Amino acid sequence: MAKIFSEFLFEDKLHNPEDLLSDSGAFEFPCGDGALWGQVMRPDGSFSGARPCVIFLHGFPGGNRNDDFAHALCRIGCVVLVIHHRGAWGSPGKYLVSNCIEDIKGLAEYVRSDAFLNEYHVDPESVYLFGHSMGGNNAINAGKELPWLRGLILMAPYNSTCYIRKGEENRLRDLMQSARFLNSDGPDAIYDDILQHVEDWNFPHAAESLKNQNILILSGAYDEVAPEADMVLPFWNQLQSHQTTSLHRHISYPASHALMGCRVMALKSIAEFMEYTLNTCSLPASCDTDITQ
Repeated sequence: MAKIFSEFLFEDKLHNPEDLLSDSGAFEFPCGDGALWGQVMRPDGSFSGARPCVIFLHGFPGGNRNDDFAHALCRIGCVVLVIHHRGAWGSPGKYLVSNCIEDIKGLAEYVRSDAFLNEYHVDPESVYLFGHSMGGNNAINAGKELPWLRGLILMAPYNSTCYIRKGEENRLRDLMQSARFLNSDGPDAIYDDILQHVEDWNFPHAAESLKNQNILILSGAYDEVAPEADMVLPFWNQLQSHQTTSLHRHISYPASHALMGCRVMALKSIAEFMEYTLNTCSLPASCDTDITQ
């Protein structure tokens, strides 16, 4: 069974010359009309057993890569994939949210292939999705069809359908203006794609499909991009309505959308969540923590 070594979360590990060095390299995964480009990070050879794999999913338009989290999780023994979706930051193809969701499903299945498992020694039963902002939207909606995942880590998840359903479409259209950084058919095409899936992608509707999935939600009490009241709590409350033996945990930090000022606390919570879920959940099935001050 895969495990992590949290003592290295904030500390470099001394290298043993007999072990393969920890390293990172370019990664490419063909999909649809393009490909995902990114980075694959592997821990050093002293982590000789099966390893967890964490796939990092960026938000919209994708400037925040959360590399501090990626490096820390690699230090504790995880294989980490940091990818750019089709049409984002150099990856060929056209950006659409529906493409992102399909990309994730294909990539998650790929990391369980013999080629990837043999090269990186990944445990096929210990794969996590880490989604920030729109990446949280994509993790939730891809995760509905990937019941074998070990868990979802959702940081300030952005419900792409929220403002359409609230009759505040302009707030979503304002965000779509960042599409100028992406290769797409324009903001209207991305907006229309979300509009076509306004019921399918609504977070609370995913709770039934995800009730048996391990889920960690990290949100900011002062987040004005993905407000807790509008985007996090409706999903969390719906999850709470289901009985489950899986671990559901929500932590609210005194922070804005990027959880700046609380990222060390958030990283500790992620490592704890992974330890619990890799060891068949030693916490109560549900836990809501508010550390807002």
